[in-house]
Amino acid sequence: MARYTPCASDDQCQSPFVCAVSLCDCNQTSYYDSGSDSCIRLGYVNDPCSANSQCIRTANCSTTSCQCATDHYFDTSEYQCVRKQFIGQSCTQSYQCIDNATCTSVSPFSNQCECITGLYYDTATAVCRAQRTYTQSCTTDYECVNNLLCLASICTCLTTQDYITANQTCLAFATYDDTCNTNGRTCEARYGKNKRDQF
Repeated sequence: MARYTPCASDDQCQSPFVCAVSLCDCNQTSYYDSGSDSCIRLGYVNDPCSANSQCIRTANCSTTSCQCATDHYFDTSEYQCVRKQFIGQSCTQSYQCIDNATCTSVSPFSNQCECITGLYYDTATAVCRAQRTYTQSCTTDYECVNNLLCLASICTCLTTQDYITANQTCLAFATYDDTCNTNGRTCEARYGKNKRDQF
């Protein structure tokens, strides 16, 4: 029987059609091509297409090829687009993680997605964002770069520390016999600079 002919079993349909929901049609892994009057396998990622119906169910036809959504990746074992893993979720390759994250070993037997160095995970938007630097606004310490703290809603140092611009970090004031006046590091108030440090 031809396409769309009522049927009760596959053997009542003309090849390559099968009996799908009581009608002869292509199976779930293919689409009907009127030009060749045949069933063609649904396109995987990067396969050519001209319409969404020509791609696997979890992909879309983007310009001329089947593509996963930007927040998905193509799983070659399942042959479908799978949502990218969030921070803390297990992975085997970095492409399985959300943007700006990498698949990192956390134990001899376990890998998980982590934001790349210099970024923090914004749980409200599930995005890896650039860490804030000195005097930029913040809500928690982990949003601040290096060892800066989020105090009074800005990334800053303790009152007993200097901010060293060169490496964006906080460094305790120099005490007795420490090197001072280096990269902006100052001495504790009770100590002064000796003549050697002034030149």
